Amino acid sequence: MENLLINKEHKLDVSNFIRVGDLSYFEGPMLTLFEDLNTGNFYLFDWVDRDEKSNRWLIYNVSPEYLLQYLSGEITHTTLFENRVEKNVYYMDIDSQNDSFRDFEAFELSQISEKYLPNPDNFFDVENCLAFEEIKTVLTKSLFLAH
Repeated sequence: MENLLINKEHKLDVSNFIRVGDLSYFEGPMLTLFEDLNTGNFYLFDWVDRDEKSNRWLIYNVSPEYLLQYLSGEITHTTLFENRVEKNVYYMDIDSQNDSFRDFEAFELSQISEKYLPNPDNFFDVENCLAFEEIKTVLTKSLFLAH
């Protein structure tokens, strides 16, 4: 796995995150949506790397508007990433034998490896999304409640 430049003073509290569903699932989750129950904010866990003992995820805050645009095929994964709500991006290495993300800490990245940036040609594929309707409903409800 890539060596990371991190800011250990800035952690992301994931203790109140609930899994909404996988936006992309191929032999395991690749892009998973979570909601912070305290704030109502949405976060993507974006799988970027692995080694023999753990999987690495980038974690970033995204808006329901951009998520719905991504789900409708209007924007790419790169555009979704570039338009995240906060510029902060966190990472978490999750042990392959223990997939409970609550057992691990998420630290802010000082710099993102080029290798970890989304592919600019990557559009949403409903075939890889097992919970499409549930995810869309949660996002639409969030937008409705915000207005």
